[in-house]
Amino acid sequence: MQMITDKENTENIAVLSVDDYTEKIVTGSVWFCNDERAHPFQGLMQLLLLLDSNAALTTDKRCKRFAREERTDRETETEAGKSADPRRGALATFRLRLLFRQNSSWQGLVSWVEGRQEESFRSTLELLMLLDSALRAADESKNQPEPAKAVDNILEVTA
Repeated sequence: MQMITDKENTENIAVLSVDDYTEKIVTGSVWFCNDERAHPFQGLMQLLLLLDSNAALTTDKRCKRFAREERTDRETETEAGKSADPRRGALATFRLRLLFRQNSSWQGLVSWVEGRQEESFRSTLELLMLLDSALRAADESKNQPEPAKAVDNILEVTA
C-alpha cells in the first residue's frame, strides 16, 4: 500500500470542475495543487488518466495547498452570483483528497462543494459512483423548470 500523505500533514488535492454531464459524459477541468493551470478533460477515461498521471497525487512529490491569490472586489463580482474562482465548474465542483493507493485503486475523501457534502471512498469505482450521484442531482436541479408565476385574469377577454 502506498500512502499518499506524509508526516507534515500535507494534502494531495485535486479540484474537479465539471461543466457538463450530458448523457453521462463528464467534461470539465482538473486543477492540481502543484500546478495553477487547468487540465481539461472530456470523458471518464481522460479524467482518470489525468488524475493518475499527476505526480503530486501518485508519488512522493507533495504540495501543501492551492495557492490563494488576493482578489479585488471587482474581480470577485460575477454576473450570475457564481464564484469568480476559475476552478468552479459550471455544473459542479469537487475537492478530491487522495489518502492512499492500494491495489491500483485510490482511497480518500471527495467533497461536493455546491452540495456541501463530503464522503470517503475506498476504491476508484466507489469514487465514480459518488461523483455520478452528485452530478445527476446537480444536473436535475439545473434542468428543473422555474415555478410558474401566477398570472391573474390571463383568460379574461377584454370587450
